Amino acid sequence: MKKLYDWIIKRSQRPGAVWWLAGISFAESSFFPVPPDILLVPMCLGKRDKAWFYGGLCVSASVVGGFLGYWIGYCLFESIGIKLLDFYGYQESFDRIVKEFQSWAFWAISIKGITPIPYKIVTIASGMAKVDFMVFLSASLIARSIRFFLLSGLCWRYGNLVESLIDNYFNKLAFGVLFLIIIGFVIVYFL
Repeated sequence: MKKLYDWIIKRSQRPGAVWWLAGISFAESSFFPVPPDILLVPMCLGKRDKAWFYGGLCVSASVVGGFLGYWIGYCLFESIGIKLLDFYGYQESFDRIVKEFQSWAFWAISIKGITPIPYKIVTIASGMAKVDFMVFLSASLIARSIRFFLLSGLCWRYGNLVESLIDNYFNKLAFGVLFLIIIGFVIVYFL
């Protein structure tokens, strides 16, 4: 895992890394399983003076990608949305999320957009539940801003400490992050 992290660090400092970060942020909001955090953190640590830019890029690309997820749920749920949910095994949890969105759309999107719950579920469910688009947009902007600016800000402010922790406790931190991702999937699946 440490070799993979070192490889990501080296790639994150290349000029094209910004495009990869934007692309992953966009895709993760509608169909891609990997969160942009895995590239955001190394990029922020590698160039801390650009941490806020990278956070803003993630927010922008994620919200725009969320439009695609919303559209899939709103217009293409029967043809594409169901296939995506079946592929990731989210069908049962999706039905509960849709019901929740119909009652508490703004708060559900805001809270779930910050957590490790896959954001594509939030965007597709929002479209399927026919959540008012302006509610979806405002909640998405708030949630994704909190998530990515918080992460970028921590890297910017505590970069030396974060790098030291990664160097000294990489395996434990990697398993902790993996645990949080698994918890996110479990929450979506069982709750």
